[in-house]
Amino acid sequence: MITTQDPHEWVDRDVRPRFPQLADSCVAAYEITRSAARTGCLESADLGIIEAFCRNSSSYLSEYAAELIGSLAVDFPAARQTLVKLAGDQRVKARIGALVALHSCAAIEVREAVIRIALHDRSARVRELAACKAQRFRLISLVEELQDAIAREVDASCKLGLEMNCALLKDGYFVEKLDAAAMRVTVAGKRSVVTREYSATELEQTPLAHLIEEQISSAIF
Repeated sequence: MITTQDPHEWVDRDVRPRFPQLADSCVAAYEITRSAARTGCLESADLGIIEAFCRNSSSYLSEYAAELIGSLAVDFPAARQTLVKLAGDQRVKARIGALVALHSCAAIEVREAVIRIALHDRSARVRELAACKAQRFRLISLVEELQDAIAREVDASCKLGLEMNCALLKDGYFVEKLDAAAMRVTVAGKRSVVTREYSATELEQTPLAHLIEEQISSAIF
């Protein structure tokens, strides 16, 4: 089922005063989506218009268009194919948009396909975001792909992000060693992650496993 918010209010407030050409494009994309929902038919030319918007240099339009593609992918196979296509686009903005669009498309096979492509992306930012989405959507099926991505990762910061998201997905928590025998523990919930640091004194007094259990049970997700 396609669910999209009418953009007229925020477009008129935030976009039209500064970027009138983008405002009209946002509304046009919305009208295409609304028509598809009403008629059950999505013309390839209309889908192509929204796909092109996903490559726009402005985040106002590209992010909104990606959201619409994700929403359309729920009901239309062509939109699902477009979403996977965007995951391999030349423009990094479009590739990031494909990952963000997954929040509007709950189809597991589409989420898996896009994230698998993104884990091989040439951009460390995209690779790390892909791992984050795999964890966020609880795609246990991608643990092996995440482990493979960690093994080949050369960017230290990205590697840490991959390791954290893989551990959160597989185990529900991630532990980092800090200076002076302190540790940072991140635990995963359904909608967010919560991080807390424990001093060496705290760790001497209470086993780490117990602290992790307490953190998981007391965290508000």
